[in-house]
Amino acid sequence: MTEKVNKIKQRRRKDKQNNDTEGDDKAYFRWNIQMERSLADILREERQIGHKGDGGWKAVAYNTAATILSAQFDIEVSADNIRNRVKTWKRFMV
Repeated sequence: MTEKVNKIKQRRRKDKQNNDTEGDDKAYFRWNIQMERSLADILREERQIGHKGDGGWKAVAYNTAATILSAQFDIEVSADNIRNRVKTWKRFMV
């Protein structure tokens, strides 16, 4: 009886693993030190322009940084990637 239950559990795990990867078209990349430095420089310039308010960065700052990094490193970077990286920086600062 236990063997049958184990086989069913294994089958379910395999089904879940296969379903998780279907339709996942997102491109993942790792941040390297050059990308981090470029992002910091871009955000510094955006702050000087006035694209950072009391509540945080404005959407135009994220979009500008994504466009510049995409062109500079020949990868697809979205504003969400930038936003998440800034969140990661905040976690390391605390």
